[in-house]
Amino acid sequence: MYDIIFITNGSNASIVRYKQFKLLYPLAKQAKTYDEAKSKSFTKLFWMIWYDVEILPTFNFDYDIPVWDQQYIHVFKHDNAFVHTGVCLTSKELNISNKEFNYRYIINNKKEIDVQATVTQISSTA
Repeated sequence: MYDIIFITNGSNASIVRYKQFKLLYPLAKQAKTYDEAKSKSFTKLFWMIWYDVEILPTFNFDYDIPVWDQQYIHVFKHDNAFVHTGVCLTSKELNISNKEFNYRYIINNKKEIDVQATVTQISSTA
């Protein structure tokens, strides 16, 4: 299993969401930036989950990337739409620009995975 990094924006609501997420995934860590996420991960690849999405109960963090495919940031489907922005699995060797990270819109080295992982946050705490 790869490290799971929960991306917060520093707001109280995102911190509350992190605490809720950590109940389900006790080893999850929190970060505000991509560089911070990379530095907190101890595994070669790591998951990024943003604070304002809900992980589907049917989604497992067991997706494995073959070595030859680790040159891409794997972006999973969100809300069963054509949008791939909910969860990313990336290598620590790759970089994402601040703009790509902040807008969750990966342009370079992206591979879209047609597996729905998330839906828009259901609770009203955001």
